[in-house]
Amino acid sequence: MQERCKIGVVIGNANSPHAINIMKGIDQASKECDVQLMYFMNVSSPYTAQLYPPDTSIGWDYQKSAIYDYARYVKADVLIMTYGMMSIFMKSDYGKQYLEYFRNVPCVLINEQTDRPNWTSIIVDNYNGMYELVEHLVRDHGYHNFAFLAGPPGNTDACQRKRAFLDVMKKYDLPMDESHIETGDFSECVQTQVNALLDRIPNLQAIVCANDVMALTAYQECEKRGLHIGHDIAVTGFDDWERIRHVPVPITTIRQDSERSGYMAVYSALELARSGHGKNIVIPAKVCVRESCGCTCKQFSGFDQIENMGQKFVYEKQKNTVYRQKTWMVPMISRNMLIALQDREKFLKNALTPMSFFGVKTALLYVFRNPVEYNIEKGWEFPNTIYLVARQDGECVEVFDEYKNVASLEECGFSEEGSVRYQRKPSVFCLQSGSTQYGVLSVEITPEEVDMVYLISIQMANALMAYHTEKKRLSVQRERELLLEELRSKNEILNFVSERDELTQIKNRRGFMEQAMNMNRIYKNRKAIILFADMDGLKQINDNYGHAAGDIAICACADILKKAAGVHGIAGRLGGDEFALMMIGDETRAIELVETVRKEIAMYNAQGKNKFVIDMSVGCQIVLCTDELSIPMVLEKADKIMAENGYMTRITQAILVDLQDEIGGLDKLLSVMGDSNVNLHYIYTFFHRGLKVPVAIMHCEDLLVAESVLRNNGFQVLNRLVDPDGWKKRKHKKDEQE
Repeated sequence: MQERCKIGVVIGNANSPHAINIMKGIDQASKECDVQLMYFMNVSSPYTAQLYPPDTSIGWDYQKSAIYDYARYVKADVLIMTYGMMSIFMKSDYGKQYLEYFRNVPCVLINEQTDRPNWTSIIVDNYNGMYELVEHLVRDHGYHNFAFLAGPPGNTDACQRKRAFLDVMKKYDLPMDESHIETGDFSECVQTQVNALLDRIPNLQAIVCANDVMALTAYQECEKRGLHIGHDIAVTGFDDWERIRHVPVPITTIRQDSERSGYMAVYSALELARSGHGKNIVIPAKVCVRESCGCTCKQFSGFDQIENMGQKFVYEKQKNTVYRQKTWMVPMISRNMLIALQDREKFLKNALTPMSFFGVKTALLYVFRNPVEYNIEKGWEFPNTIYLVARQDGECVEVFDEYKNVASLEECGFSEEGSVRYQRKPSVFCLQSGSTQYGVLSVEITPEEVDMVYLISIQMANALMAYHTEKKRLSVQRERELLLEELRSKNEILNFVSERDELTQIKNRRGFMEQAMNMNRIYKNRKAIILFADMDGLKQINDNYGHAAGDIAICACADILKKAAGVHGIAGRLGGDEFALMMIGDETRAIELVETVRKEIAMYNAQGKNKFVIDMSVGCQIVLCTDELSIPMVLEKADKIMAENGYMTRITQAILVDLQDEIGGLDKLLSVMGDSNVNLHYIYTFFHRGLKVPVAIMHCEDLLVAESVLRNNGFQVLNRLVDPDGWKKRKHKKDEQE
């Protein structure tokens, strides 16, 4: 199966009557020839700036011409360009430069002549048409005082029409200078130029306009001044736009068969693709005489004509009503899209769901991964990839995964594997807002719907701008939240480190003080226990066994105090060998707390894990939690109590006794102590892991008396927990003797 010919159509001023008729002719020929079409349409004109105050800038109008750049990236077999209309919206030098991009591509130019052998030009007989019209005004009406409203300088059609007008003036020796000529832009925004001519030229008889759009504006401005068209002043145009036929005084013009131009362009493109040789084609122009030049209106021949005019009037009124209703609905697209900014699927569905209401058969929405800035001086480069994100086919709308459907611009309409399955004659509109390009909207429409879809594309582009702005905002917000989360985590670590004693992993002075004050606030008006502890013998441990052993001893004391504090209490190392503890409780609980610490220290020493033993002195204070409570002052007072041997002093200064590993050893020990006058505070028994013998730890009021009693009754006193290695030596010597 032979592949169909791919024809790209680049249309300037696509919403003008002339362009719409050209597209009608192209569509008709494409059906006959079964070719693939892809339209690139520019609708807006930079000359609309005349509608705004002089100090107002609409500096993004050059963006509309970006659609011409899209055409550069499409692999078309032939391009059809309405260059004469495109150049209106380009800087003069850029227009010629733009054509150079397609030097090696077969092109058919409409409204522009070319001398390139591989290009074809289709032009209207502008000169003879305008010459015949102006000569009619001079010869048949006797007008001699003329004004001419010219088209854009450099435009081929405008230049030929102006030259024909001047040649007629010269032929009939009529006065003509620059004061009788104003330059317009082929748009309706020529009020200033028309009024300048009316003010400047007294007894003006006729205004000859280079096209019908400007002629209609001239018509309206003359009416504002009370001039009767066709009687006080003549107004003529060029193109035979349908609207000028239905004004109160129909406007005399020149009919150029625009549909014929488009029709011939397709057939010429096919011939050019086959042969590679171009040619010049001239489309005749015909003068259409109507009442605006002063000619008498033709009489109606019968009721049939009246009836036809009535039907046409009703049809036009209905069409305008529908158009107005549709224009009212256009802003709803951006509104509905903006409502769903944070819901991507709904956002895209809201973009394409209304398209069928506007007469769009199919629509494809393509976006760039990242919006692209378009610089008027540097231009831009089309990204390598574009993404199909949503498709509308009649009433059905499908949304695709983000950045999954990778496509090329060619697939916007040409690729058999792309969107050509869903549309046959796509029209491409660039989606831009401000200086930024967001993608393209590819739709299948009729030429009459160009205006509407262009308005829709503007709404979509603005919504896409808001979407990307919101997406960026959420990204920044998320990044900010992650940074804050990271900062909070680091702060928590920092706070933990700053409040923790590096060696013991309990609270340091700062951490203890802060948490103690928090506890004071939480348990207001309740009693609390604040204990100050001083480790005894740390210097001797460091001197005898090294600082590593001293660190072990410090950690052991910290663990004991932490265990004693429990879940709801606080233990902290104030510095060096000083510790503190705080918990809720009264005097009874304080005694229990001290006994718990005493027991834990005794049990630690009895295990014989180290060569040294640990010992602490404590001072205890019972306080009431109030706003006036000063933790540092309480600790200072507890330290003084400890120094003065007040509430409690040494905890672990006790006697270690060998129970001789015999039955009744403990009973014998208790009997001996009971018979003596020594006041026994406590006694613990356990199996000593280091000595591998059962032992007892005793604490008495007078340790020296108790030691003497025990020795006199045959008990071996293993000193006061000072030298476990000595115990081992003595035990070994005793075993040898036995």
